[in-house]
Amino acid sequence: MPICWILSFALGGLFGSGAAAQTPDPMATPRERMDTHVQTCIHLPEPADTVASAPTLRRELLAMAEADQADRAFTEALGAGPPLDSLTQQMAYRDSLRTDRLREVVTEHGWPTAALVGRDGANAAFLLLQHAPDGVLQALLLPDLIAAYERG
Repeated sequence: MPICWILSFALGGLFGSGAAAQTPDPMATPRERMDTHVQTCIHLPEPADTVASAPTLRRELLAMAEADQADRAFTEALGAGPPLDSLTQQMAYRDSLRTDRLREVVTEHGWPTAALVGRDGANAAFLLLQHAPDGVLQALLLPDLIAAYERG
């Protein structure tokens, strides 16, 4: 997506709008124009994000990542205060369940690559691994992550 933003801003500067389908609002502030460009990029998924040889697995990983982020939403509500132990324990339990499922996926398919689950699915798997309570699994999968990164 960052390349989309760069192109959007470049085209916006040259042609008045980075979004081909939208007419610029002459009364819009620079911030509103930027938000329009960003929203245009966000709502146009790249083919690598949606093309996957295992679309069901991709959807599962995306749902798991969404649940992972929802589990962490309570930190925004608490602000700078320490999280409640019960919420932290619940989050850790659900992280362990997602980690178990990620372990099954890796055992069956290897590390979820962009070709297998799309770029967004591979990013979701990485997010799940980051939040895995199993440091040994993280260390074991590091070579697979490096190889996937080097392949693109």
